[in-house]
Amino acid sequence: MSCVILTRPAGQSRAWQEALQSAGHEVRDWPLIETQAVDSPAAIDQAWHNLAACRAWMFVSTPAVQHFFARRPDGADLTDVRFWATGPGTRRALRQCGVAEMQIDAPADDAPQFDTEHLWAMVRTQVAAWPAGETVAIVRGTEATSERDAETNSPLEQTGVGRDWLAEQLTTLGVRVRWVVAYQRGAPRWDTQRQQRARQALADGSVWVFSSSLAVHYLAELLPHGPWSTARAVATHDRIAQVLRWLGWGYVSVCKPQANELARQVASLESLS
Repeated sequence: MSCVILTRPAGQSRAWQEALQSAGHEVRDWPLIETQAVDSPAAIDQAWHNLAACRAWMFVSTPAVQHFFARRPDGADLTDVRFWATGPGTRRALRQCGVAEMQIDAPADDAPQFDTEHLWAMVRTQVAAWPAGETVAIVRGTEATSERDAETNSPLEQTGVGRDWLAEQLTTLGVRVRWVVAYQRGAPRWDTQRQQRARQALADGSVWVFSSSLAVHYLAELLPHGPWSTARAVATHDRIAQVLRWLGWGYVSVCKPQANELARQVASLESLS
């Protein structure tokens, strides 16, 4: 069986790894996004102080939850706040941080896709019923912008298509949007040996798994010349697949970010000659 390379941030791929190993695959956990706390947490502390001023808090990822709640002050009351998430991983992180399930809005585990569009379909009615002037906070990370992408008009993710789209929908309904940066993210540092192994994995039939187009972006920076034409990938969203195809990946498939679905997609790519 082929080798499967998981690229999610460290600690987020355990369920995938276990399912793939149970199916007989060799699995390599090569995180392509590193996260760390912001240099100054003052904005997060202020956000906690004004938590109830926002009708809902939307978290874009598991690290957004973890880094935001790491600054939770003693006695912070979560009772009258809604918490939004786009997928089961972020929802699980919220629950682990003490948020009650009944306060969380997120697509169901069997939803066709985990993204802001499906989240919006769930919350739009409740938002439309709010009085004018309510506020929603979007908790996200931040990263450096690549000049190379600006020059080549690359579709690689810069600020997050989904969260920007959600902000537009909220604004259209008269809701104010507050942005809170909870963490920093960047590319890992790979030595020459890791770069050589990665190039080999692009050409030897290994299957790369991407749940973020930013991870694709960072891989392209680490290995600027690929080779991409022989590379195989599974993406957990059409937008990620679009980026991979733009770069020239030879084989790209899309599946839901669930362990059993992923194992089936990997098996499908293995059958390609």
